[in-house]
Amino acid sequence: MANIVNRPNGIKAVQFLDTRGSRRTVTLGVMDDVTAADIAFQVDRLSAAANNGTPIPTITKVWLADLPPKFLNKFAATGIIPGVAPEVELRPQDVVCLGTFFDQWQKNRSDVKKTSQLVYGRCRNWLAQFFGDKRPLNEITRGCAMDWRRFMLRKGLAENTVRKMASVAKQVFGYAVDKKILADNVFAKLPSAVQASDDRTHFVSQETILAVIEHASRAEWKLIIALARFGGLRTPSETLALKWGDVDFDKGKIAVREPKVEHHHGRGRRMIPLFPELRPFLQAVYKEVAADLGKVPPTRYVIHECRISSGNLATEFRRIISRAAVTGWPKLFQNLRMSRQTELENQFPTHVVCKWLGNSPQVAQKHYLKVTEEHFEQAMTTRAANGAANSVKTCHDGGTTETSAAKDEESGAANALQNSVETGCEALQGSVQPIDVKPLPATKNSFLQVYAESCQWTILDSNQRPPRCQRGALTN
Repeated sequence: MANIVNRPNGIKAVQFLDTRGSRRTVTLGVMDDVTAADIAFQVDRLSAAANNGTPIPTITKVWLADLPPKFLNKFAATGIIPGVAPEVELRPQDVVCLGTFFDQWQKNRSDVKKTSQLVYGRCRNWLAQFFGDKRPLNEITRGCAMDWRRFMLRKGLAENTVRKMASVAKQVFGYAVDKKILADNVFAKLPSAVQASDDRTHFVSQETILAVIEHASRAEWKLIIALARFGGLRTPSETLALKWGDVDFDKGKIAVREPKVEHHHGRGRRMIPLFPELRPFLQAVYKEVAADLGKVPPTRYVIHECRISSGNLATEFRRIISRAAVTGWPKLFQNLRMSRQTELENQFPTHVVCKWLGNSPQVAQKHYLKVTEEHFEQAMTTRAANGAANSVKTCHDGGTTETSAAKDEESGAANALQNSVETGCEALQGSVQPIDVKPLPATKNSFLQVYAESCQWTILDSNQRPPRCQRGALTN
């Protein structure tokens, strides 16, 4: 195992075992820790290949081809490089390019949804714009990764979008590390956790959404909006997956299919109440279907006529909002779902609401719950009501005096009871005599002796006081 040795003035050296099992040291000079660690990793591969008689890994050949001659000669002298180091051949097919590797990785990700594949495609486009498809993976450094992040920000991408692209890049280059193509994931330090953004959250009141629903020309579109705002469904995935067999008008329940999380264990379907605000819109569409077909098939999608193959419902929704002359909000459907969770949290426990909406309390706290103007108004109303109640109580004739007298009477009774208890307890303390504490004289005797001679012990059978002659043994 190759190790890095730190020497004075920032000079580093690498130690390893040669083909004879002897420990060899090669001085590297002044360099940073990351570069030194990369050299130690490649030297470890060279040493293993030389000792085991196995071929040199492709990525190590690439590394050798770019290594300065002074280092090549040093490592060749130790015997871990077969032949003459500068003559290491590098075939063109050994170079792993960014575009080819990303396409192969994305092709193998058959375990993700179509929407995730679209996100992967966007990340690939941003990588190709900055690095190019033919850029070898080993030529992308940590500094290049930071430059790529700044490039996307300069292009106007939101912070959370940039973080999402960095998350995909981490997965791609992490896979390259697992395949032994790269020694390090250069995107590992890029921030990738999506942050909650207050300017993207917006509470849509019921009055506002009802005004928007009135300007929807079709009953199915009215239902799409109602499912997002009053049912808390993820739109479009959960809304477009809903079938009439999932709706139980008699029991007042809806079985919601969860395409987004169905690959997680125990997920994929949840039950929500048929909320009173939602029922009229479902019944209106149901009556239309029943009038056309006579009997509504349970396998028929609830949103049937207004389905869009791409799932993009935002364009038509913006038109409806525009016709209603209502100011739009940042996230058209997610803000509706967020508003519903905020409302339900005021009526039901958090775990119940999260079970209905299919998220966790942590996600709800970070991304969904919103402080509304109604919360402030309710707080002020409650404070005013409490103040009025206190005023009425204070101004009531005789109320305060009688209450104070009653409290004084109760306090006096309690004190009398306490005194009687203390008097009774004195009988239990007859065997204990008070100690007459006197100032201690300054003597050469130990404190233990002075204290023993000054205290008055009660003579009991179980605690006999020692004779004075024996107590003299306690002196220094």
